[in-house]
Amino acid sequence: MNRDNRFAILLAGIGIGAAVGLLFARYSGLDVQKGADDDKAYIKKRAQTAAHGVESAAETVQEKVGSQVAKGKEAARDIGNRVRHLAAKVAT
Repeated sequence: MNRDNRFAILLAGIGIGAAVGLLFARYSGLDVQKGADDDKAYIKKRAQTAAHGVESAAETVQEKVGSQVAKGKEAARDIGNRVRHLAAKVAT
């Protein structure tokens, strides 16, 4: 084989390889897009589940804090009443 034939075969091989690469890249791109869509749906579902969990936890915390605040107010009133009663006793 002479030098010109080898160069022509090399160029033909590069051309065929590029064409085959483009064909496979097209199909790989479709697979990547489908995978990305699946991942997007999964992440969206997990985010919604997490958001629901956070809302539920926030409601629970709010109820517990409200309950503790009510108990604190009741204890403060009780202490205030005891102090007033004790101050009245000391004054008499």
